[in-house]
Amino acid sequence: MEKKLSFALLLVLLVSIALTGLASSGLVVTDEVAIAVPEDNFYKVAGIITNQSKKAMDVGGPKVALKDKAGKHLKGGSHIAQPDRLEPGESAYFAVSFFDLDSQTLSAIASHEITIPKEKGEDIGQLTALPVAVTSALDQLTEETGITAEFTNTTGAELSRLRVIWILRDAAGQLIDISSFSSRFNDPVADGGKQVSNYHFGFMAPTLAYCLEKGLAGGSAECLVFAVTH
Repeated sequence: MEKKLSFALLLVLLVSIALTGLASSGLVVTDEVAIAVPEDNFYKVAGIITNQSKKAMDVGGPKVALKDKAGKHLKGGSHIAQPDRLEPGESAYFAVSFFDLDSQTLSAIASHEITIPKEKGEDIGQLTALPVAVTSALDQLTEETGITAEFTNTTGAELSRLRVIWILRDAAGQLIDISSFSSRFNDPVADGGKQVSNYHFGFMAPTLAYCLEKGLAGGSAECLVFAVTH
């Protein structure tokens, strides 16, 4: 259910302190963004992990620690990275959300630390990338419709489960938001069939007004759609 939020969303780019050995592991956080929604007691850290090694690597669920200006730990959380196995040069995407943070904790956040466990996390199934194209004009968006992308089932079988990732950037290529979610169809999509996915503004995400202010109309929206099989 979409929720309209009547607040000004604060987007903050915070310092990410990588643990010693993170780069040598071959998995590196190459881009990130932090989003604070004070009126909804919500905070999110999202980013991109790139395999900079010369071999395929599993990606554990990234862990995020929120810290105050003195380095004191405030709150921790984790979530899966998608995809969870990367060939050299490939990237995975993650978003770690914090709900029900009190105002004192939110105002105290000064930095965050991201670590990537070496152990593979939750089994998210075999992911197969599907062809997808964003069909919305970014200078003609509305809060109600959001951003739409159309994808095609090319798996050779009926499709019932998906994982979807949206990446929004401003005109300079800076991250505005990364949103990821899973979907299941009651009526499977036939092989060769087409379906749509939407990015919704304003519910645990930047509002349309904020995204446009940050240059989304002249920036980019990318949608990645993966069929889930086992």
